[in-house]
Amino acid sequence: MHDFDCTDFELPDLLRKKEDAKISVILPSFREKKTIGGIIVKIGELVNEGLVDEILVVEGSTLDGEIEYETIRIAAEAAFDSLEDFDKFKVIHQSLPEICELLETNVTHGKGNALYKGAACSQGDILVFLDADIMNIKKRFATGLVGPILSFKDILFSKAYYHRPKFKMRGKTIFGGRVTRLFMLPMLRILCRMYNVFDGLEDFKYPLSGEIAMTRDAFESLSIPCHYGVDIAILIEVYKKFGYENLSQVDLHEHIHIHRSDKALTEMVEQITKELFWLVRENTNIDFGEEMRRRSIIDLYGYRAFEGVKTADDFERIEAYKRSLSRGLKALHKFEVNLQPPLREKPNYEKRKHMLHKCASDFTRGIGSQL
Repeated sequence: MHDFDCTDFELPDLLRKKEDAKISVILPSFREKKTIGGIIVKIGELVNEGLVDEILVVEGSTLDGEIEYETIRIAAEAAFDSLEDFDKFKVIHQSLPEICELLETNVTHGKGNALYKGAACSQGDILVFLDADIMNIKKRFATGLVGPILSFKDILFSKAYYHRPKFKMRGKTIFGGRVTRLFMLPMLRILCRMYNVFDGLEDFKYPLSGEIAMTRDAFESLSIPCHYGVDIAILIEVYKKFGYENLSQVDLHEHIHIHRSDKALTEMVEQITKELFWLVRENTNIDFGEEMRRRSIIDLYGYRAFEGVKTADDFERIEAYKRSLSRGLKALHKFEVNLQPPLREKPNYEKRKHMLHKCASDFTRGIGSQL
């Protein structure tokens, strides 16, 4: 695995290395109306400078079963002001019936589903996925991620890591990256070092980061889960398929995003637990849902998690995450990950690509006509 800093890659050099490759930036969004416009304006600068060929927003919000358009309109307004060419911006909703029909899927929600449909509707040879709740978006977020792929032929995947600054919530000072720091990193160290599962992945400094880039060929070969576990699942999938030496991580420096409540994060830990340990079971035949192993992994987690403690409140979070871990492992015996099959294995996918692109363009034009 290769480790880079985003400053290792300068725009003029990347433009030379890009040659004929196309780059799509895909933004999975769930009502991110506070941040989506700013992200599009900033990444739009890279469109106008020639590095990025396409920005595609995949909105996931629904309201009583109906598409909620507010975020979509904010995104479109920002794009039309910043992009020179209308065709370089597209916006879709992941529950659009036409796209579901072309991909032969009835899944209409979840972050993984947004990535999957965004990739299917995009045209890039390199796909960059950025979370849509970033508050301090910079061009380095995209240039840093595509840098390793454009610069080294053997690298086909890059994942961000970064510094999450302190923030205030309900009068308390909280250090960022709570789930990564207090749950995911300790858990990966346990699995890799003590059980020899996914050896090497503990070297990734932010395994849950939603900012990644990869070649289209690589993405289209992956099975994609629909929900919270998608970020760690993609990392595990590319590790299994392509090997440790073909992966990279990039320091994007400071990252500020919209923070979630502790309650929401405990729910996330439970979902990640189920998807992570399902992947462990499927790849190793080690079932941590069995009582003896379940107790063992919970005890080990309780011991190792304290390495990430930064505030007194973190002790309470670890106890909450232990309960989430326990619930997730108990549910493992009846849990199956809802996986979207690799795009390249979808019947008629190659023949339907142009129709997927047309659906995205038609929907975007429809939104544009309403502005």
